[in-house]
Amino acid sequence: MKLIVTIDTEADPWKPSWHSEQPVTNIAALSEVQELFTAHDIRPTYLVDFPVASSASSVSLLRSFLENGQCEIGAHCHPWTTPPFEEPCTQKHTMLCNLPRSLILRKLRSLHHRIIEAFDTVPTSFRAGRWGYSTAVAVCLDKLGYKIDTSITPLMDWTSLGGPNFSRALPRPYCFNPDNIFNNALPGRMIEVPATIGLIRRDLPLMPQWHWRTSQAYSWGFPSIRLLTKLRLLRKVWLSPEVCSSKEMIALTKALIQEGAPVINLFFHSPTLQPGLTPFTRIQKDKDRFLADLREFLRFARSAGCESITLSEATRVVPRHDNKLAYRNSRLLDQL
Repeated sequence: MKLIVTIDTEADPWKPSWHSEQPVTNIAALSEVQELFTAHDIRPTYLVDFPVASSASSVSLLRSFLENGQCEIGAHCHPWTTPPFEEPCTQKHTMLCNLPRSLILRKLRSLHHRIIEAFDTVPTSFRAGRWGYSTAVAVCLDKLGYKIDTSITPLMDWTSLGGPNFSRALPRPYCFNPDNIFNNALPGRMIEVPATIGLIRRDLPLMPQWHWRTSQAYSWGFPSIRLLTKLRLLRKVWLSPEVCSSKEMIALTKALIQEGAPVINLFFHSPTLQPGLTPFTRIQKDKDRFLADLREFLRFARSAGCESITLSEATRVVPRHDNKLAYRNSRLLDQL
């Protein structure tokens, strides 16, 4: 199994704010977590937003990681921090997917070129801010040469926030064409590497393929599975130390290893590393817990033989061409 670590590397403010200064003081805290990653042979993918790519100090720090071969730089777009600013300042328009396609493209192009100028590297991996992803976003990414997206949160529905519905998505990578973002396609122009979110059972032994079958039943809306989740006999676990413990993340990973999943994608936000900026680490004690859970999970991942790859290296895991291996992967995805 391969382990990908993706970090939304973004400005400090947690709540959207248009036409105001966007400080990036949290970026300095990346040094601490990068030391942790390096100690565990992990090369994270920093998905950088416009304010971070525009800050000399932030760029200097991230470039040092990049030039030492310790990370990858990708793109992360929030509409309210990425010019041009032409959209109304509303909750709906905090989601990139809700903007006109022409404006989506111009914002993505603006971010894309700023990252190239800042880091002397062409980003090919992307995550939409607030998970605001859609076919229109994918089409625009394809025009700019992006190859990997990681904007889908399996089993999650963001429509109450004006966002997309990913409740029928499953946490496994697949090839796709930009005009049909949910369907596996070979050959595909792009690859989706979803954030790893899945279901685990409480105090029951693991069984082969149980996780996939249960996740699929949940995605189909089976009442019995939804009821078990409400009763907390099934737990929805995010592979993120922001919201789940190391014990939960390890349990989910063990289930995915047993089922032969090719990759897992651990994720969090850079402002979480500075207490007081996000709901996940309000005080230093919360940050200590966050780092302890992350450290324990990374130790487990190493002992389990998980190999670290960056997001763009997912092409090693998900072949994009119609060869025999790709065909077998396609059939497997269709059956799960």
